Amino acid sequence: MTRLKTRFAGLGLAALAVAGQAPADTIFSYNNGHDYVAMTDSQRDIYVQGLMDQWSLLLAIYDDYESLIWLEDCTQGLHSNQVAERFTDWLGAHTEDLDLTAPELFIAAIVETCEERS
Repeated sequence: MTRLKTRFAGLGLAALAVAGQAPADTIFSYNNGHDYVAMTDSQRDIYVQGLMDQWSLLLAIYDDYESLIWLEDCTQGLHSNQVAERFTDWLGAHTEDLDLTAPELFIAAIVETCEERS
C-alpha cells in the first residue's frame, strides 16, 4: 500500500505544480483546507465531486488503472456528499494541515480513510 500512497502523492503534487492560485471565494480545486472548511455543504459536495473527477482523470491519463480501480473500490456506493462528509471529518482531525492545498489534503484523507475501512 505504501507504493500506492507514493504514487497518489506524486500524481497529486504533479497536478499541483501546474496550477495557480485562485481567490478563496471561488470553487477552485487549488484552494487550501481553510477555504474548503469555509464552504457550504452544497459547495463541498460539488467541490469533492470535482476532485474525484480530477483524480480519476489523472490516474487514467497516466495509465494507472490499478490505482483507479482502488479509488473506485474505496468510494463505491458513496455519493459525493458522503465523500465530502468523510473529508470534512478528516480535516477536523487534522486541523494543523489546513494551510496545505485541498487536493493534497483530499488525497491523504481518502487514502487514510479507505485503509481504515479495509
